[in-house]
Amino acid sequence: MERRRRSVDCDIKKGKEVDELSPLLSSFINNVPETILVEIFLRLPIKEIIMCKSVCKIWYHLIRMPQFAKQHFDHAQPCAVVKRSQPLQGSRLLYLIEPHKVNVTYCLCDEGSVLCKHHRATLKLDITMKIPLRNIELFPGLSGDFRIVNSCDGFLCLSEPLSNNPMVVCNPVTGEYLNLPGTEKSDGKMENIVCGFGYSPKLNKYKVIRMFEQGESQAVDSLFDGSKCYSRTIAETYTFGNGSWERIGNVPVSMYSDESLSKQRKIFSHQFPIYCNGSVNWLYDHHNFSENPSICSFDLDHDFFKPIELPFSCTRFIQDCGSFSSCLGELGGCMCLYFYSSLCESFSIWVMKKYGSPSSWTRIIRVYDNYDDGRYMPFGSYLPISYSDDAGLIMCTPSTSGFVHLNQNHDWKYLKIQGVESDFEAYSYVPTLVSLKDVLTNEDEILNVNTKDVMLREESKPLLLEEDDRDLEFREEHSDDD
Repeated sequence: MERRRRSVDCDIKKGKEVDELSPLLSSFINNVPETILVEIFLRLPIKEIIMCKSVCKIWYHLIRMPQFAKQHFDHAQPCAVVKRSQPLQGSRLLYLIEPHKVNVTYCLCDEGSVLCKHHRATLKLDITMKIPLRNIELFPGLSGDFRIVNSCDGFLCLSEPLSNNPMVVCNPVTGEYLNLPGTEKSDGKMENIVCGFGYSPKLNKYKVIRMFEQGESQAVDSLFDGSKCYSRTIAETYTFGNGSWERIGNVPVSMYSDESLSKQRKIFSHQFPIYCNGSVNWLYDHHNFSENPSICSFDLDHDFFKPIELPFSCTRFIQDCGSFSSCLGELGGCMCLYFYSSLCESFSIWVMKKYGSPSSWTRIIRVYDNYDDGRYMPFGSYLPISYSDDAGLIMCTPSTSGFVHLNQNHDWKYLKIQGVESDFEAYSYVPTLVSLKDVLTNEDEILNVNTKDVMLREESKPLLLEEDDRDLEFREEHSDDD
């Protein structure tokens, strides 16, 4: 009884001490120069910055300032976001994975401790963001999923999962989103939609581009030699603030394979398009065309398409008809290419130092398959997330949410999402605090996902990123399928 009384007395004294220190702490916080606070905040991860908004009004208003949000984005590091793939069920959570945490070994025994011999490397995914759901106002219990198209400056473009028609642009950090205008029914059915999202430096506005097949074929100029070819692919753009889609017309780009359209190339529509340097970029499906493999680029300033050649050595492997896989990405503000070739049993990361100039392709890393421990990295198209000499290379497989961390010595570990039975998708993303209201003239169009009072079952289930050992059989099994 005496021990309990002392404990209570001690707690009371501690409470008094805290009460006495509160004015001092408050005075200290209020007297820290704004420039120093900004420098501190700019070095914090996005989760900690959001927590700082709740400390006091001064910090709250400072972090909400558009100027600070832009400064933070300039310092922000590329991350990966993971999303459940459930087209017919509600799935609005995005799980943010910061590369510096993938490079750290955690243990299940004690979160944050050094890995023991009984457990694999594990990372708890506790940084979550929300994106809107389809039809949530009409059918809260039956809301459908969106598909992530691509990201630009921390904003995400979302499309209807079955048709791939772009419908929403959102900021998952702030919860804000904008519904894109619909399509006139008289325009006819849109087939095989391919879309992308980016920023036009000339207009100082964000734009969405969509291509779809509709109507009869029209004569157009080939992108590759200027000769005439026929295409039923139509391109349209939506510019923030314009209120409606603007039609460009028929373009020499195809979303399906047709031997009669020899002057066209099929866009690899199942991959993540990349925004870079005022253009949206897609890989052509090189499995159908062995000559002049290239990238399809759409210039958002001038609304025209152009091809960009791949690195010469990659082109040679494709033309030799070897088994390969490829994926576009962005590293350090430059467009990059992941390329795996079965002929040389290795993968390479190429970076285009000067956008639009094929001669500026530079190989920054090459890794061979012949590991001494007998392990083979799982076959597939890997999306580069981040790379540095200190932290190494982080890549993910968008379709299976598998992650690879490759350190400076080319030692690698493969990690998979664990925690629930579901399919996942992974994307590259740079988080931003910039508000959609700061890039739109009509703020009435902006909605917020956090105002929707709907709780979904998936939001209470934690996810883990856990190391997953793979062996030689895994590569052989999947390479046969590909």
